[in-house]
Amino acid sequence: MADLSVRPALPGDARAIAAVQRAALAADHPEIDAGLLDALASEDAISRWEEAVRHPPSSSHRLLCALEDQRVVGFAALAPAEDPDVAGLELLELRVHPASSREGHGSRLLAAVVDVLAPQAVPTLSSWVAVGTALESLLEATGWSPDGSTRSLDLPGLLLPQRRWATSLLG
Repeated sequence: MADLSVRPALPGDARAIAAVQRAALAADHPEIDAGLLDALASEDAISRWEEAVRHPPSSSHRLLCALEDQRVVGFAALAPAEDPDVAGLELLELRVHPASSREGHGSRLLAAVVDVLAPQAVPTLSSWVAVGTALESLLEATGWSPDGSTRSLDLPGLLLPQRRWATSLLG
């Protein structure tokens, strides 16, 4: 039986986080430009992930890793919400490597996020999520709801529609 867990990211996780991000985006959106995908796994991107772990921009920034037998298979990134109409934090990204999907890593990451935020009494957690992805299904299954806000993320060669999801953490 595999050892499954979630823990705060370590600087040595940066390469694995970048690889998970690249693989998950490629699987969710095969139409994404290959150059953009390659940039996500570049040495520069890996350095940025390492810097985010070593020196988070604020005490509210968090990066968690899902592990399978001590191997990083997913991650969740948190930051203060930037939208003026949202009071709380934002789940910037939650990704699981496609080879490890549907094994509960996403649910474990979401549970760990809630556990990490509980002592801070964060009222709301929101997330911009690409429409029609597995993450939307996971959020819905775990009690999140779309809040009615939409936007489109302009990527090279692709306009990616997103919907904002939210959940209350108090109550």
